[in-house]
Amino acid sequence: FADGAASIDQKVLHRIEAVGKNLFYFFSPSSRKSGHADLKSCGGDSRNAEAKQDNQNDDETVVMHVHFGMSGQFRTMLHGHVPEPTPTTRLRLVNSEHGLTAYLSAMTVSHGPLSLYEDKRACLGPDPLREDAEAGVAWAKMRDCKQSIGLFLMDQSKIAGIGNIYRAEILFKSGVHPDRRACDVTKQEFSRIWTHSVLLLQRGFMQGSIITVDPDEKLPSPWERRYVYGHSKCGRCRGIVSTWSIATRTAYACEKCQPKRTAAATKSTTAGMADDGDAIGKMCGEVKHGARHLEMEEDVEHSMGQLDEDGVRVLPGIAHLAGEMKSAEEARLEKLRAGESLAVEHVALVEHNSTKPAVDSDTRGVLGSKRQKASSNSSKKKNKVTKKKAIHVEPTNVNPLGFPAKKVRRSARLVSLQPSPSSLSSLGKLSSSPPPRQREVTRAQLFP
Repeated sequence: FADGAASIDQKVLHRIEAVGKNLFYFFSPSSRKSGHADLKSCGGDSRNAEAKQDNQNDDETVVMHVHFGMSGQFRTMLHGHVPEPTPTTRLRLVNSEHGLTAYLSAMTVSHGPLSLYEDKRACLGPDPLREDAEAGVAWAKMRDCKQSIGLFLMDQSKIAGIGNIYRAEILFKSGVHPDRRACDVTKQEFSRIWTHSVLLLQRGFMQGSIITVDPDEKLPSPWERRYVYGHSKCGRCRGIVSTWSIATRTAYACEKCQPKRTAAATKSTTAGMADDGDAIGKMCGEVKHGARHLEMEEDVEHSMGQLDEDGVRVLPGIAHLAGEMKSAEEARLEKLRAGESLAVEHVALVEHNSTKPAVDSDTRGVLGSKRQKASSNSSKKKNKVTKKKAIHVEPTNVNPLGFPAKKVRRSARLVSLQPSPSSLSSLGKLSSSPPPRQREVTRAQLFP
């Protein structure tokens, strides 16, 4: 990214756009006036004003496009505690005034004029975390798509920002099977899919973690965070969760909560429905927070709040969200407490001098308990395996290293023989002198 770094050197970062999983940084000459805007306040009006100003300075604006992928990282550090760049570091940013250095590593880092953003933005579908997202656009794309709804939701050109975990959980909460054809999904089902997409992505934005289980359900372990993703049984009905591959990514579904539907049943349900985007947009506008899918289609509009005066209006975007957004460090610590693998929920932002922020006493206690339990389970498993092996082998003569040799059994697997200090000690062979030179063992230890 040497050419890109040279093109933004000494320029001012004045605007950032997030569209789905893509970040766009806008740099302009230092002579341009720029303000410090709060992230949540960058809604429709301020974003349009920024876009208009960029259009007026098209020749001077440089856009940097970033996609972190599965393991990218944006790490900020204080001067004096900056390590050497790694082979995966694509960009180094230095701010001498504030004494900060940042390293960027990502799957995609490219740069170009303003048209780079405009072209890529045109290829992406509506993002439920943006104020300008239109449900009607997604509905029109779905009606024309003959692919499965599971594949549709992962296609960033259809709806931007949904990954594999969200796909599994959104479809579960919507009561839609991933293998259903997208064009067979009813308008009511789409309204549930869009609504849960907005609510779950907003929850993830504020908490910094993918937690899809509604708090009022109070599900027991191991379903505190998710209903079906990563589970063999459903968090609600305890039915079997099926898994299979859709375009190399694992799909999850509870066959009871997400029944497959025939084309005839779908056709009869959709008969007489309005197809215009404005109607579906209005339908998606009213919903009760955390509404669960219902069995009867005629109850859907009521469940979405259309007929309920207590219904809560759900808006895409983040500008209207109340509460305080968790920091990247808080999100990381929450995952550690929950035993969540960072490989499953990657934290791309690392602030200041450590990729492993200090762990508080509560978290340390939880981790210690988890490690102790894991160690205990490992010991039990090891003992169980040892006992099983003892049943299947018979000792014969003693080999030169002092270990009982084992009779060869059919279909056995040959493994190397490595003496351990505990074994030697039990045989009275352990001493301070160097061990004798290992000789070839004529009878190897065998395991079934």
